Amino acid sequence: MSAIVKKFCFNCGDGAKKETFYKSKIKLDQNFDFAFSARRQPDQRHFEVVRCMQCDLLFSDLGFSESLTQYGYHESEYYYKDLEPSITDSYLPYIKKATERVRFKNLFVEIGGGRGFLLKEGVSLGFKKAIEIEPSENAFKIFSAASHAEKFFHESFTRESLRGEKADLICFFQVLDHMSNPKKFLEDVYFNLNAQGVILCVVHDASAILNKILGRRSPIYDVAHTCFFTRETIKKFFTSVGYKKIEVFPVSNSYPLFYWLHLSPLPCGVKKIVQMILKMLKLDHFKLSLRAGNLGVIASKND
Repeated sequence: MSAIVKKFCFNCGDGAKKETFYKSKIKLDQNFDFAFSARRQPDQRHFEVVRCMQCDLLFSDLGFSESLTQYGYHESEYYYKDLEPSITDSYLPYIKKATERVRFKNLFVEIGGGRGFLLKEGVSLGFKKAIEIEPSENAFKIFSAASHAEKFFHESFTRESLRGEKADLICFFQVLDHMSNPKKFLEDVYFNLNAQGVILCVVHDASAILNKILGRRSPIYDVAHTCFFTRETIKKFFTSVGYKKIEVFPVSNSYPLFYWLHLSPLPCGVKKIVQMILKMLKLDHFKLSLRAGNLGVIASKND
């Protein structure tokens, strides 16, 4: 079976008509090991991006097979430990916002969160148990529970991941658009929520002003991404699965200047010069909070 497979609209099926949005910028005969490391240097390589003419969803016309995706994320390296405080600063306000909807606080789950450093935030918010579900072998090896309430399940998320338990809150940040089949992923998340369960999701926003200005040079157009959501299409996506009370909102991220520079589409030579200047001015670790083109979604299993 090929490592690269044809994709289709996850909403409308393989019979839906599509049109080219951005032509491919990658060679299919190259090695794709580079694609599976989180927060790696953006390289502007992507498969052909197409638009479903029925529901407007943007997606990659080609993508990695399920088996390659699972293998790639199992082998991926966890190298952003220094960014954990910034990631926490960025996402904790939204975790608190989602928790306001939660009726019970028995189980907090994060999917694809590296070494599980956000679990302690779930426990601090009153959840009795917190579980990280993460396929990376490297992340699993450096997991360190802050309390007895924290657990790490070293695996790719499936419908069976919670071993029959049901979650009160499930969070996944910059994960949905990496899934081989994002709709099936959302359906499996839905199945693992209790009747009053809530989800919190963050994805890239293809309709954000910055991403529109950058066009195909935006770092969101990446070989590892299967979908490119907008405010409208992500709400349709969650609605089609059965989620209720869907709230979509822009997300602010708080990162040091060196990391914002890392994400920028500037040439590597220019980045090095700017990085040197930032270091000389001792500004490379200055934190800046920006709405840089991400969407948040909070949704409930039931009304």
